[in-house]
Amino acid sequence: METSIKSRSSDSSYRPDIDGLRAIAVLSVVIYHAGIPFLKGGFVGVDIFFVISGYLIGAHVYSDIRRGRFSIPAFYRKRAKRILPALLVVLTFCYLVAVLILSPQELKLFGSYSIATILSWSNVLAWLKSDYFAPDANQNPLLMTWSLGVEEQFYVIFPILMLLFAKARHRNIFLGTLLVTIVSLAACIVETPKNPSAVFYLLPTRAWEIAFGVLLAVYEKGRPSESLYFAQRFRHIASTVGILLIAIGIFFFDLHTPFPGSAALLPVCGAACMISAPAGWANRILSTTPFIFIGQISYSLYLWHWPLLSFSRIIADRPISIAMGCTIAAVSFVCAWLSYRFVEQPCRKSKVLTRPLLIRYAILCAIVILPAVLFRYSSGLPNRFPKLIPIEADRYWEIDKCPSGDSLNLSRACVDTQDPRPAIALLGDSHAQAISTALRKIANQSGFKMYEIVEFACPPLTGVIIQYQPEDNRRCIDHNAQALSFLEHDPRVRVVVLVGYWAGPEVQHLHYVPVDHPDSSPEIAESRRNLGLGLGATVSSLKSANKEVILLQDVPIFTFDPLRRIRSMYIPARTWLARHLFPSPETQGRASLSETYREQDEAAADVINSVAAQYNVSIFDPKKNLCSNDCLFFRDQRPLFWDEEHVTPVGGEVALAGLTFTSDHTPRSSSTVP
Repeated sequence: METSIKSRSSDSSYRPDIDGLRAIAVLSVVIYHAGIPFLKGGFVGVDIFFVISGYLIGAHVYSDIRRGRFSIPAFYRKRAKRILPALLVVLTFCYLVAVLILSPQELKLFGSYSIATILSWSNVLAWLKSDYFAPDANQNPLLMTWSLGVEEQFYVIFPILMLLFAKARHRNIFLGTLLVTIVSLAACIVETPKNPSAVFYLLPTRAWEIAFGVLLAVYEKGRPSESLYFAQRFRHIASTVGILLIAIGIFFFDLHTPFPGSAALLPVCGAACMISAPAGWANRILSTTPFIFIGQISYSLYLWHWPLLSFSRIIADRPISIAMGCTIAAVSFVCAWLSYRFVEQPCRKSKVLTRPLLIRYAILCAIVILPAVLFRYSSGLPNRFPKLIPIEADRYWEIDKCPSGDSLNLSRACVDTQDPRPAIALLGDSHAQAISTALRKIANQSGFKMYEIVEFACPPLTGVIIQYQPEDNRRCIDHNAQALSFLEHDPRVRVVVLVGYWAGPEVQHLHYVPVDHPDSSPEIAESRRNLGLGLGATVSSLKSANKEVILLQDVPIFTFDPLRRIRSMYIPARTWLARHLFPSPETQGRASLSETYREQDEAAADVINSVAAQYNVSIFDPKKNLCSNDCLFFRDQRPLFWDEEHVTPVGGEVALAGLTFTSDHTPRSSSTVP
């Protein structure tokens, strides 16, 4: 294959090994998304794509500018012919499926992503709306377009910068590109621990990966191939190092790897090494026919595989099997070849002149964006499924806006010190906020007012924190200290109800740790002991201040999104497809105990019960109202949960049924199983 590779100093040279590198990139992404367990770092394929893109497009832009023949309209003519045809076909397919199987709220969000995709803004919307590694990210059919947004934004800025410095010396352009690369890389490394989602999706912290490829292209310009990279004496070493660096990322990274950050250097440098060694042994393998074929259809394959997998997961409403993931990946190969053969190739060969072609594509984009605008601004065509309208309205239920933030929220809506009645105080995290409406109603019926003192991700513990980021740790420590001090010194507070996502750390693979050892990595048993110590310290402080204490066990934690399952019950096409493609026994509105994090929840419940017994305080278990042989999440046409772990106001009323307070401030319970 070495003899088929033309001089890399030639602008018209074709690199079959780069098509093979594209194959590695797209295969790693597709296999990762299909759920193959041994490729947990397959997401690094996108980073490889970025380097390839920068190298190939950077070479053309730089070469044309140095020769004085670069044209911005002509550049975007090539980009439009390369990007838009397949993308618009995939979008049209997604529109048809979305109207059939998405609920109004889902279709509304899909419309927003469709608009952002056509405007090359989907990466920004993804940053605002989601987390790539979050469990529900795989149910966004257009999430894969975030990388297209990053590239297109780069190629708005890059040619303009090159034109501005067109007359600068070659060396200075290389150094300027190197400076941009270093600044972007530094921002990526520094900000990944602080703002991982922004770093992952946004151009400023991703530009260095594309610029890395541009650096290679600028470096090679004007140099004879025999003088590049040590005259290729180390081509086999470079090729070996490159494939190893890429393999480490693909096989050893996972969703717990801080990414991109410094970890992204491995696939980026690996791709750069491969590009620098066209005659290396690994590159020769990548230059063979199978890899070239996959590389040629890689763009269409990247576009098709994700919507097919995403729509399948929406229909299934549960993790799909590896076999099904592989089957869908195989179908996406067929779609990709058809797209490449009958859409990409004919459009790339178009001889239409620049101006009329750009006008045609602009008109086509305007036409394709119209359904997305309709989806977005009609609130998802709600009349398709009228029974879902009131149900989805509960998805965005109004709750008391009482999270504390930097200091306690003592607004009258949360802590009404003007009300002369004795107070029941609710102290806890978002799970406390979720039941606040129901508990406030019970307090009022029992002759009490209610203080709501909550802070997200901060269970009411003393001396113990969840192993989050340092700034989150400090926030929780300060909040709990302020809250306890306030409650202990307010004589109107007679009862304190403590609520938390007790099993959360185990579910999320985190730990409870002492505040003075935040970086420790305890075993599960020690983490559970820390939970007991932290909760016990809070209970002890409150009892020392003569407060009655009630410990609330948590509601069941589902392994699926209850609202999505409810939606499926009211969407005929979704129900039919699920029944035929993903058959499974289920009772409407209920989930089996196997579909909850039962083991983690029972372990946390044992700790809560132990603390209650140790300090002789009352305890209330909402699961007695929600679960028997299975768990209830929908009743009387109303959702009881708005996600896997938080109840709606109606769900809160069901969960707390039987909890009352007497005039002597003693809680009483008569919980029943529905």
